[in-house]
Amino acid sequence: MKGLKRIAAAVLAVAMAGSITACGQDTGWIAKSGENVLPVGTYIANMMQNYMYQYMMYGSEDVLKETVDGKTVAQAIQDDAKEDAAFSLAILKKAEEQGISLTEEEEKIAKASVSSAWENNKELYEKNGVAQSSVELVARVSALSNKLFLHTYGPNGEKEVSQDELRTKFEEKYIRAGLMIFPKPQSKTAPADATEEEKAILEETYNTNLQIARTDAQNWLAKAESMKKDGKTFQDTLFEYDKEYAQDASSVDEAKDRYVLVDRTAPNIPKEVVEELEKAELDTPKMIETEEYFIVCTKQDIKEDTASFESVRENLLGELKGEEFRADLKTYSESLNIEYNDAAISKYVPKKLKIK
Repeated sequence: MKGLKRIAAAVLAVAMAGSITACGQDTGWIAKSGENVLPVGTYIANMMQNYMYQYMMYGSEDVLKETVDGKTVAQAIQDDAKEDAAFSLAILKKAEEQGISLTEEEEKIAKASVSSAWENNKELYEKNGVAQSSVELVARVSALSNKLFLHTYGPNGEKEVSQDELRTKFEEKYIRAGLMIFPKPQSKTAPADATEEEKAILEETYNTNLQIARTDAQNWLAKAESMKKDGKTFQDTLFEYDKEYAQDASSVDEAKDRYVLVDRTAPNIPKEVVEELEKAELDTPKMIETEEYFIVCTKQDIKEDTASFESVRENLLGELKGEEFRADLKTYSESLNIEYNDAAISKYVPKKLKIK
């Protein structure tokens, strides 16, 4: 199931929880290996996150009855939460073996990162028996797994990914571009009882607004071409564009890099934009029309872009080695003597979760 298998959602704790049910079974923990014990709150939080994701996708609690890859969504959510518990223990153990831990500052950052989420969802978490400490542990293990990943594949790591491989991935994935975007007006369907005159007015209004957007884009294209002839860059045109539409032109930062990275694989990027940018000449203004926009743009030389490369380096590493890292963790977790709490697994199931 897409969206349900995430290392970052794995959570860990190293102290035994003390919640005992009326029948005498300890359901305060979910899994343990050696001295490392995971409190059940983190397991519940994981299932809540997965359930809410599926609920938003389907819009109904009935999503739990849907079947995916031969199992119900409810069973998949629970299986994934159990698997994440195993990954948590694997991360903890491997980090111990390699002497990796979070610094005091990293601990503070991890804790602070969930403060807003907790405040916004406190009532919901507490309805499901999840303490704030469990939510904070989600962030801590995410930080720890990231640190372990970088320790493995980053500079001087055991499986270091070379600069050349990262640059190749960077240039395959992204196009460096300058963009000015002019939205087209939204077309409106006339009511069923509208008169012919009302329909004509509606169509005329749409066409007028469409022409305004097109003319605006054409004017900026002409300005970009003119500025280029005068020795200016498209960056200079973007600066003028920002000043034109800013509430306070004096507040616009002229030193800011206005070029962006266009992800060739992003589903929200119109294919026409990628296709036109790929065949465009460098630093040559052009206009692209899509179903929703007029876009004045240029393609820039991505080989000269060091700052953007560094800003997405870790994301590139994740795309190149994320699956391998997870596969290694899975194999490693299978070598641990993990004990699961069947009483907790039976007690905390998706259908009993409160997500609203």
